[in-house]
Amino acid sequence: MNAVIVSFERLPLGLLGCYGSQHVQTPSFDQLATESIVFDQHFGENFDPQAAQQAWWTGQYHFPRSDDQQSASTNIFETFRSRGIEMHLLDFDASHSAEDGLRAAQTIFDGWNDSKDAQHLLWIQCTGTQLAASNEWDVGVEQCAEQVVACDAVLQAILAQVAALPGEPPLLIMTAAAGEILFTRDSVTEADHDSLLHEERVHVPLIVRVPGSDQQGSRRQTLTQAVDIAPTLADWFDIQFDESDRTGKSLLPLIDGRTTSLRERVFMGDAATQAVRDVDFCLIRSETAPPQLFLKPEDRYEQADAAREYPDVVDAMESALDEFLAGFGSA
Repeated sequence: MNAVIVSFERLPLGLLGCYGSQHVQTPSFDQLATESIVFDQHFGENFDPQAAQQAWWTGQYHFPRSDDQQSASTNIFETFRSRGIEMHLLDFDASHSAEDGLRAAQTIFDGWNDSKDAQHLLWIQCTGTQLAASNEWDVGVEQCAEQVVACDAVLQAILAQVAALPGEPPLLIMTAAAGEILFTRDSVTEADHDSLLHEERVHVPLIVRVPGSDQQGSRRQTLTQAVDIAPTLADWFDIQFDESDRTGKSLLPLIDGRTTSLRERVFMGDAATQAVRDVDFCLIRSETAPPQLFLKPEDRYEQADAAREYPDVVDAMESALDEFLAGFGSA
C-alpha cells in the first residue's frame, strides 16, 4: 500500500479547467479529476505556504498556535517512519528545475520496485505559480496562466511515472498550499495584497484518487481543509490518528460514503486577520476593521459586505470563531 502527494506552493483554483476555467488549458489536472474525487470547497488556513506545511504534516491547525505549541507537534514523517513506511520528500520548481526533480522522482519510484513488500509515501512539493502583486489585471493573469500550464506539464509527467508502477496503484492526492486573488479593487496596494485574507487566497484545489473506488469523476461540496491531509494518510496506512475539534479528519469516510460531512465550518487566519466560513457565509475580521460578512458562494471576491443585513449571522460566526480560538488559548 503506497501513497503519492503532489502539492503546489501556490495554485489558483480558478485557472484549472476541472474547476471551471475556460481560458487556460490544463489537460493533466482535468484528466486526473475524471479519475478521482474533486473537492470543490477545500481551504488552506492562510496564505503562507509554510503554515500549510505545518497543517499538512501534523494535521493540526497552525495559525492559532504559539511557536512552542507548533514545535511540540509530531509530524507524520516521524510517525510513519516509526511504523516502517519508507518516506521521501521532493521539493522543486515546476518551471526551472522540473527535469531534475522528475528524474529524482523516477529514481524513488524505481526504489519502490526494488522493495515491493514495503509501504511507501512520496511527497512531491512544487513551487507552483508566483503571481506578483499588481494592479495590472491582464498582465498578472497572463503570467500566472503560463505558470499554471507549466504545473500541468509537471503533473502530466508525474502521473505517467505513477501509471508505470507495477501492482496496485497508490493513493494519489493533489492539492496546493495557497491560491491567489485574481481580482483587484481600484484601491488595492501591494501592502494590502500581502495582508488581506480574501477567500480566493485560501480556496485551493484538492483532488484525491483512491485505487478501486467507484466514485471516480464525482465531486464533493463538503467543507474540507489542509489539516485533513495527515489523518487521511494515517487512515490509508491504517495508523491511528487522534481526530478532534482541533485537528483534521480523514477524507476516506467522506469518499466511500460512510459520512456526508466532516465539519460545519472552516477556520482560517494569521496573527492579524481571521476568517470563518460555512456553506453560506464567510466572516472576516481584523485588528483594524469591523467584521465583514460575505454571502457564499455568490460573492466570490468579497465585493459586498452584508454584515448590516445579517447581524445575527455575524454574532453567530464571531462566537464560533472565538470558541475555536479559545481552544488554543488565543481568543
